[in-house]
Amino acid sequence: MAEEKGGTQFVKDPSGQFVKSHLDESMLKQIAEATGAMYQPLGQQAQGLEAIYQKGLSKSRATNWLRACTRSISSGSNGRWL
Repeated sequence: MAEEKGGTQFVKDPSGQFVKSHLDESMLKQIAEATGAMYQPLGQQAQGLEAIYQKGLSKSRATNWLRACTRSISSGSNGRWL
């Protein structure tokens, strides 16, 4: 948690014990599904990065995104992002 003077400190509960955060993967998956996004755990050795690339950042999707942006710019946005 950020302090006023720029430092950081750990969050404590009312009894003075450090608060330990935990990911709720089930909830994160539900949020991703509801919003059309994806949730991919990274894994101990970052093996999730390959899955992220394969599922969401493959060349075809990146190309489609780039084409959509290009069409948006060339269709009268005067070079501004919409």
